Amino acid sequence: MGFIRRWYARRLLKYIQKSKDKHRPLPDHLVQVDSITRRLPKPQRAKKLEEMLVPQNEEEMGREFRRAAERQNRSKGHGGPGKRPGMPPQQVVRRQPKGRR
Repeated sequence: MGFIRRWYARRLLKYIQKSKDKHRPLPDHLVQVDSITRRLPKPQRAKKLEEMLVPQNEEEMGREFRRAAERQNRSKGHGGPGKRPGMPPQQVVRRQPKGRR
């Protein structure tokens, strides 16, 4: 059934691209797929989407991957649409305390 998965992955990517070209809103589940595939080069998008369509057992993923996926799906804490920036701890910019004037 691999040929059906490849066909579906290509069809899904075409649908997402045409919807974006025509400025149509995507369904919620396709917005998440688009955000994942947008980061990849075009030749690898269909291959990655095809891998995502294969059912996997969540116990095989491991605790770290499940927690990382859960953190990515959280929304911002201060209102408005969007996702958390997800900066690693070593890149956090701390403000200098204000001294006396």
